[in-house]
Amino acid sequence: MNKVFFLIIALLLVAALLLPNIIGRVAQSSTYRLAEQLNANRDEFGDVSIERYARGYASSETIVTWMPGSKQIALSAFIEQPIRLVCQGSHGFWSYSYQCTGQNVEAYRKFVTTELNGVDPISISGDISVFGEIRLSLDLKEFQLQNSSSERITVKAGDLDFTTNKDAEEFYFSGEFDGLDAEGEDGSLAIQILKIDGNLRLNQFDIGIGSAAASVERLTLRSNQDGVLQLNGLYLEGDSKEQGTDLEMLYRLTVEQLRQSETPLANKGAQQSSKPNDLDLSKLLMEIRFAGVNMAQLSSLNQKWMALPSESESDNKASMLALIPEIEDLLKSGLSIDSRLAADYQSKPMSADFNLALVGDLTFGDFLLMKINPKTFFAKFKARMKTLVPQAVLDVNAKAMESVGNNPLYVKSGSNYESHIELLDGEIMINGEAVTLEKMMSLLNER
Repeated sequence: MNKVFFLIIALLLVAALLLPNIIGRVAQSSTYRLAEQLNANRDEFGDVSIERYARGYASSETIVTWMPGSKQIALSAFIEQPIRLVCQGSHGFWSYSYQCTGQNVEAYRKFVTTELNGVDPISISGDISVFGEIRLSLDLKEFQLQNSSSERITVKAGDLDFTTNKDAEEFYFSGEFDGLDAEGEDGSLAIQILKIDGNLRLNQFDIGIGSAAASVERLTLRSNQDGVLQLNGLYLEGDSKEQGTDLEMLYRLTVEQLRQSETPLANKGAQQSSKPNDLDLSKLLMEIRFAGVNMAQLSSLNQKWMALPSESESDNKASMLALIPEIEDLLKSGLSIDSRLAADYQSKPMSADFNLALVGDLTFGDFLLMKINPKTFFAKFKARMKTLVPQAVLDVNAKAMESVGNNPLYVKSGSNYESHIELLDGEIMINGEAVTLEKMMSLLNER
C-alpha cells in the first residue's frame, strides 16, 4: 500500500515538473499555427510575423509584428511601419498566460503621451490552454480628449474577450462598454451601454456560420441645427445557417423607440412641443434574409473579389467584368430575398414586405433580351410586395400624402392605405387586378 502511495506521489511530482514545459510547447505551436492561418489570407488579415519566440521552462517571451493587408486601405494610411507586440508569458499547469505591450507604434505612443498624460488606457492579456484554446482579453479604461472648452470626447470603460480553438476555426467573443460622450459647438452625441457577442465557426468554404449581435441601450444625437434624434433599445444581429450546400443569412435591426425632433436646439425661443414633421416610432424593425446561396460559388466569388487590385493600383473594370460568370453562377433557381420594414406610429402599425425568388436560372444575357420578350424574362421571377400605411402618418406629412394618397398603386382600406403587387408566371397583379407590363410602367410614371 505504501509503495502504491509513494508511486502515485512520484507520478504527480513528475507531472508537476513536466506540465509547464508541455504547456510552453503547446503555446508555441498554437502561436505559430495561428500566425500561419492568418497569413494564408494576408490581403484580408494582414501580414503576421513572429520575430522571436524564446521559450523557457516556466516562461516565454514573444515578439510579433503585424502590418495591414492590401485590402485594409484605411489602416494602411495610418500605419507606415509594422506594429510590434512584445508579450511576456508564464507556463502554468493547465495554461499559458500572457500580457502584451505595443512598441514601434509612434503615433499611438505620442497620442498617449500628449493627450492622456502617459497613461495607456488599453491593456491586452490572455492565455493558451493545454488543449490549444487561445483566449485574448482587452480592457479599456475611461479616458477623455479635450480640444477646447467646448469640444470634448469621453470614451468610457469596457472589456472584450475573444476565444478561438486550436485550429482557429471556432470563434467566440463578447464585450461590454459603458459608452461614449462627445460634445462640440454643433451639438452632442451620447452612447450608453454597448454590448457585442458572437459565436462563429468557419466551414470548409471559410464562410462564418453562426451568429453575432450588438446592442445599444440608448443613443442620443443633439444638433443645434437639426434638433434631437434618440434611439432606445437598439439591437443588431446577424445569423447564418447551412442548408445542405446552400447558405441562409439573416440580418435584423430592431429599435424599441425612435424619436426625432426637428426643433433646432440653437433656437432658444422655439417651442419644444411636437411639430408636424417630428417623428415618434416604436417597435421599429428592419430585416433582410437571403436563402439558396450556393456556398462554393460564394466562396469562389469572394476569393476572386479579394484578389482584385486596389483602385490605386489599376482600373478594375476589366477584372470586374471577368467576375460576371461567377456572379451568374449564384443567380440560380431557388435563390431568394425577403425583407421587412415595420414600425408603430401612434400605436398604429405600418409595414412594407418584399419577397423575391428565382424560379429559373438567370444570366446577364436575359437582361439584354428583356425588352424583346419581357414576359419570358419576368417568368424567371416570383415576387410579392405588400405595403401598409396608416392614415395617421399621411395626416402629418404632406409629402407622404402626395406620395401615397394620390398613388394609383395604393387603395384606401379603412383607416389605412394598402398596396399589394405580385409577380407570378410572368403575370403582374396589382391589388388583385391583372395588369400588363405596359400598364404597370404607366402607373409608375403617373406618380
